[in-house]
Amino acid sequence: MKDTSLLSLLDKHIRTLSLAIGERHSGKPQALERAAEYIEQEARKLAEVEVQAYQYGGQVFKNIEATVPGASPQCLVIGAHYDTEIGTPGANDNASGIAALLAILNDLKDYTPKLTIRFVAFANEEAMYFGGEGMGSLVYASALKEAGVKLKGMISLETIGYFTAGAGTQAYPEEVDAGKLGLSDVGNFLAFISDLSSKSFLEEAHKQFQLFQTTPSAVLAAPADVKGISLSDHSSFWKVGYPAIMITDTAPFRYPYYHHKEDTPDKINMKVYKNAVLGLTAMTAALAGRD
Repeated sequence: MKDTSLLSLLDKHIRTLSLAIGERHSGKPQALERAAEYIEQEARKLAEVEVQAYQYGGQVFKNIEATVPGASPQCLVIGAHYDTEIGTPGANDNASGIAALLAILNDLKDYTPKLTIRFVAFANEEAMYFGGEGMGSLVYASALKEAGVKLKGMISLETIGYFTAGAGTQAYPEEVDAGKLGLSDVGNFLAFISDLSSKSFLEEAHKQFQLFQTTPSAVLAAPADVKGISLSDHSSFWKVGYPAIMITDTAPFRYPYYHHKEDTPDKINMKVYKNAVLGLTAMTAALAGRD
């Protein structure tokens, strides 16, 4: 895809989700349904789609899965959540992740991978459901495990659009010694994060990203109880024994508008974000292999 058309596509998805639809969660069920319908409609233009509907707390929620089939019984999951925290339009958290998901699918729709690539948009990642039975990614991961699906790994695209050049703009959990690990205090990079059990998959994914991209990046494997390490859909896959990682701009450790009403499209650095998506596309193709 040409850079200009990629930029337009990413911008369209982010603006539709955050501005045309806006705040979207179980407290605003019509908006949440509109977001699910939009993602399903866009994905069906590109691939075979299945909707995993499930009931929780008297409501029906939907995970949307688009598949690029491979020859191997093993698969790769690329996921992002489409709900928002209460009171925010969620441009960066997490329309940026969903837009990237759809853009990667668009570029790989005619790819012939060795591993089947499952692109999944999850409901209910945010605080009121996080870690519980109503969390969309836990419902999905549990179904994969029950079906005996062989999974190379899962990649969660979580809040990936905010980059800045200022010194002192990047913070870290207090348990992380940034200086000792050589981590920058400038928030201009994409972070690759996992628990210790997923370190091998983390390093493989990061290596593939670096081969194809000039966007700065950093990698951190740490115990799951370190603040921020578990805070996305990848943690649902850990619970059922699958390797999983998060790719993020580090959200609350960098982004001033995290879970804020001002989390709007103008806060996203579209040039860096677009280049990062190109790298994530190449990384996904490399991880899945070619048949």
